[in-house]
Amino acid sequence: EQNASGYTISTYLNINLEQVLYKGTNTYEDAWKNPIRDLNNEATITLQLENGVDGNGVVIVHEKHDGTFEIIPTTYDSATNTITFKTSSFSNYAIASKTAEETTEASTTGKTTTTEEKTESADASKNPTTGDNIIIFAVVFVIAVAGIFFMIILEKKAKKE
Repeated sequence: EQNASGYTISTYLNINLEQVLYKGTNTYEDAWKNPIRDLNNEATITLQLENGVDGNGVVIVHEKHDGTFEIIPTTYDSATNTITFKTSSFSNYAIASKTAEETTEASTTGKTTTTEEKTESADASKNPTTGDNIIIFAVVFVIAVAGIFFMIILEKKAKKE
């Protein structure tokens, strides 16, 4: 709540995902569970809001694994009363909406701030890299190995002549 200044938290969520490997039984309690926290690609999450909740001012407050917080903008679909957001990690989240003070301030000053502007100013840091560039390193490695083989072939040809 302290990190969501200007917003009132309505719901706390623990969104998690586990890789489950069963050990020859069909019971979840006996299975190996490996929590998945960081993703290589963003996941899109859609949440159903309670009836009567205006989703236009709703954002997601995300507690990162390093203990910091970020505000994630949402997209509101009034036809289905759902909000959608993207994330690259699973952990603790909260659904928050603008406080009455902020709404009053925006209407008296005539200036409105979009959720995206708040997100940019609230947290400019990004998640740590998780090996997403592995393809680039693999290509460089293959080119280097091909170069070494090419040099060996040229050297053998030079010795024969």
